[in-house]
Parts: sequence; C-alpha cells; structure tokens
Amino acid sequence: MPPRLILVDGNKQCTKCKEWKPLEDFVTAINTTTGRAAACKNCVNSERKYKYHNDLEFKSKFKAQTKKSRLKLQYNLSVEAHNKMLESQKYRCKICNTPFDNSNNITSDRVDHCHKTGRIRGLLCGNCNLGLGNFKDNIESMKSAILYLMENQ
Repeated sequence: MPPRLILVDGNKQCTKCKEWKPLEDFVTAINTTTGRAAACKNCVNSERKYKYHNDLEFKSKFKAQTKKSRLKLQYNLSVEAHNKMLESQKYRCKICNTPFDNSNNITSDRVDHCHKTGRIRGLLCGNCNLGLGNFKDNIESMKSAILYLMENQ
C-alpha cells in the first residue's frame, strides 16, 4: 500500500468533507504528523453544533466546561469557590433575592465584579447585573434613579 499523502502544496485534506484546505483551516493537534487535527474547523464546528442541539448529555457537559473555563479565565474563580458563593447566598441573587435558575438566561447566576479592581462582589441574576452595568457602577446615577422612581410612582 502506498504511503498516505498528508500535505500537498501546504494543504491538507479534511477527513470529513474531503476538501483540500490550508493548514490554518485546521486546529492544532500535538500528536499528529502535521501538527493539525484530521478534520477542518468548519467540519468540527458543524459536528459540535449538531451534537449541542441534539445530544442533551453533550450539551450539559459542554455548558459545564464552558462555565468552568469562563470562571477561571475571566475571574480567576474555581468551580468550587463559585459553588461556595452560591451556597452562601442560598442560590439567590444578592440584590433582588430571586432564586437562580440556570435553565433560564435571565435568572441564571452572573459573577458581579468591580471593573476597576477586579474584586468579585457576589452573584447576581442577569437583570440586576445588567442594571449595575448600565449604570456603570455609578452610585450617584443610581441614587438619582431611586429618587426618580420614588417621585414618580
């Protein structure tokens, strides 16, 4: 059997769509002869998207891994520390006391932090987190909004 062609003119053939594409169209993979994955990025993304929408176990694992990565990268917060915060807040928003429901994007928990110092203040629901963000953490503007609401009820 003749040896399998891996690269032709700097291009590689995707094992899924069979198209020849530049190496940049493949994610890096350490344990391969080309240093790239067998399937191209488009095919891998299409397959993931299909599995995400049709395989509940895959979707659950994907969401958990994404949340874990985001907590670590954005806030340097471990899943364990996040879970302790949830427990200490009795699984409720620190401002409005709404119970967190991670099946709903608005009532799922958000990590609230100071944009100047990076210090984590607590966990909020989506509405409260957006409210603080829209006021840009400006206490005077928030006081004005409270006065406005009190005068116009």
